[in-house]
Amino acid sequence: MKRHPLISRFNLSPVDLSPIVLEVVSSSHERMDGHGYPDGPSGEAIPLPARIVLVADAFDALTTDRPYRRARRARLALDEIAANTGEQFCPLVVSALERLFLQDPALLGEVGRLKIVT
Repeated sequence: MKRHPLISRFNLSPVDLSPIVLEVVSSSHERMDGHGYPDGPSGEAIPLPARIVLVADAFDALTTDRPYRRARRARLALDEIAANTGEQFCPLVVSALERLFLQDPALLGEVGRLKIVT
């Protein structure tokens, strides 16, 4: 499982892609505390695009239904991500996501997810 970023990068290497795309593929499972994979860099050594994708992927995973649990509301997902800021997630990226949510909750799917029970 922890090798899939390397395998993905290898599989994409013959394709003419931006180097940023390959950075994201290689580094989007790295954590701010250095406990990610596959290489284990920490903090600013992780490319910013990869830090953005890690937060976006976590937000998507938390806010979509899974076979083992229902989707969380955006606010609850943001709270969980914020609780892991600095260890798993980049503070700069989390702060930007929280600002987006405060400015326009609908942008992150908050509006329209409410179920009306009759």
